[in-house]
Order: sequence, then structure tokens, then C-alpha cells
Amino acid sequence: HPGLVSRLFGYVNEMSSTDLQRSSILVATHSSDVVASSPNNTFRIVTNLETGTSSLERIVGLEERSAILSDLGVNFHIDYVAQSLVFVESDSERTNGRLSDDSAYQRLIDPNKEQYLFISAGNKTGTQTVSKQVNKILYGKLKAISEDTIELLVDLDDDVYDPEKHTPFKNIEYIYLSSPQAITNAYNKFPQFDNKSLQEIEALFESQQKLMDAENFKDAWDRLLGNLRVRSKSIGLLEGYIMDELRENAVLRDKNVEALIGRFS
Repeated sequence: HPGLVSRLFGYVNEMSSTDLQRSSILVATHSSDVVASSPNNTFRIVTNLETGTSSLERIVGLEERSAILSDLGVNFHIDYVAQSLVFVESDSERTNGRLSDDSAYQRLIDPNKEQYLFISAGNKTGTQTVSKQVNKILYGKLKAISEDTIELLVDLDDDVYDPEKHTPFKNIEYIYLSSPQAITNAYNKFPQFDNKSLQEIEALFESQQKLMDAENFKDAWDRLLGNLRVRSKSIGLLEGYIMDELRENAVLRDKNVEALIGRFS
């Protein structure tokens, strides 16, 4: 029974993760329902035909999970694709070489798409409408997802802050400017750039302080990029590297970035 399988393996996953003895429970299966019930703990057996030896490899990322289900004869299983779909105020078609908001949040929060899939949904009004309609169809009519599968992430702008749908800051450029150290680390990953010290980066921040105090983070980020002489083709890479730094180093996050990550942890 698919529903009971999902419940059973929910208990099994919970038990194995909370058991003080760290129990390992191995289940061999060709059942897509069993596989879909354990998105973070799925392995495949890989056999080396030359040596005859076999090993276990964890299935990582959306693409690998989708391929495994396809091999089992299932074209689509929303619980396995992502436990939550997050509709983001973002236009992925108009990035001008920069990282789109949905890609940036994916990089910051869940780059392997293990728990969350961030989806660009246009402007704020469009994003709110799309999330409601998808939830209405998939949950309200089809009962194909759980009630909390669909989430919303839109810019705070001048709205009253709602932690269940808003970013804790006006727009995503705030994140890029939130840590001079993260910018320094990211910038110095480019072999074609002359390395800069933290002090040099902080000195460039001083000229943007008025814009940042006025919460005009978009212009402040643009001007900082200009001062660093980062060409358009490299901006998206730099923004991605900054997200990597903030994801991997908690000490680099300020309270607002920490609050955003904490919402999805």
C-alpha cells in the first residue's frame, strides 16, 4: 500500500536518525514508493565489471533522483523531486548574466535540491498567485502533495514582514553585501583577478555606505561591482561563490541571512 509504505519509512527514517545507537537499516528494493520515501538515504549498488567488486553510492541531487525513478519506470513523483517547492519572486529570463534569485537561494540553502526546489515565478503578485493556484490544484483537488509542500519567498520591499513568505531584507543584493569577508573570499577565487585583502574590500564599502544606509542595496551592489571591475560575464559566478561562502561558513552570516537559512533548516 503506497500510503502505508510512506508512513512506515517515515518512522524508519526518524528512528534511524534519532536512535542513540545510530542504527543502520538496509532495505533492498525495486519499489519506487520505497525509494521516494527516503529521498536523503537512497543508495545504488555500483559494480566494477573489470574487478567484480561492488560498492554503495549515495544518490545526490535532483537529476540523479529523477534518473533513478525513471529507471524504475516512474516518470514523475513529486515527493521525491522535492519535499517542498518554493516559489520565488524572480525572473530567470532577465538576469543579464547575473544569478537569478531562485538560483541564488538554491545555491545558498540547498544546492543539491535534497529538501527544497526553488522556482522562479515572476514578480511579487505573480509569485503569490502561482503558489496559491499550484497549491489549490495539487493539494486541494488532487491531494498529490502534503499541505505544507508549497512555500513562498518574496522580497520584503516596504511590506510588513511576514517570516512565512518574506525575505528578512528588501532584496537579494542585501545578501551579496552582507559580508565583506565572503566577498573577499569569493573574489579571490578568480585566477584572472588580482587578489584583494579584506581591508581593501572594506575600504570600497565605505563609498557605498550612504546607499546601504538608505537600503538601496541594488545600486550599492552595482557600484561595488564597478569598483571591483567585475565584468558582466563574471558577476553570476561571483554571486554564486558568495552564496557558497555564506552557506559553508556560518560565522560569515549576519542575523538576517541566518534567519533566512534558519527558515529552511
